[in-house]
Amino acid sequence: MRSESASSGRKRPPIAELWTRGIALAIDFVLCWLGSSIVSFGTVQFVIFAILWFGLRVALVARNQGQSPGHWAMSLKTLEQRTGRVPGLLELSKREGISLLGAWGLLAALVNPTALFLLALLPLADLGFAVNDTDRRQALHDRLGQTLVVNSRRGLSLDRKIRLWVAQVSTRVKQ
Repeated sequence: MRSESASSGRKRPPIAELWTRGIALAIDFVLCWLGSSIVSFGTVQFVIFAILWFGLRVALVARNQGQSPGHWAMSLKTLEQRTGRVPGLLELSKREGISLLGAWGLLAALVNPTALFLLALLPLADLGFAVNDTDRRQALHDRLGQTLVVNSRRGLSLDRKIRLWVAQVSTRVKQ
C-alpha cells in the first residue's frame, strides 16, 4: 500500500514493520557493540560505542541513501517525514541521540544484568510510541527527528528470507 508524500507529490514506500525495524536496530547495535568491545572496556567502551553509533547511524545513513548496515540488511531506509528525502545530519543526529541513550542502557545491561529492568525502560518507552502509532509507526526518536522508516527496494531483503524460512519450518512441523 503506497501513500502520497505530503509536499513532494511523490509516492512514498510503505512504512516498515516494527519487527523488521527491531532486527535492523539489533544488527546495528551488535556491530557497534562488537567494535567497541574489541577496542576497549569500561567508560572508554561507551565513548567508542557512541562514536561507532553516530558513524553507522548518522554519517553513513546520510551518505548511503538513508540506510545503515541494519537497514540495508532488512531493506529499509530512513526518510524525512515532510519531504520524503534522506534526512540531513542535524535531523539524523537528533534522532540517533535519543536512540543512543537507549542503546547505552542496553550496553550497560550487558555489563550489569541485574540493572536490565531499569536500563531497558528507555528503549521500551521509545518503542511504545511506535506500537501506539498504527499509521506511521513512529518511535519517539522518529518523532523528534521528524523521520519515517520505510521499506526499500535496495538491500539484502533479509526480512523476506526470514519469512520464507519461518514458512518452511512451519510447513515441516505441521507434516
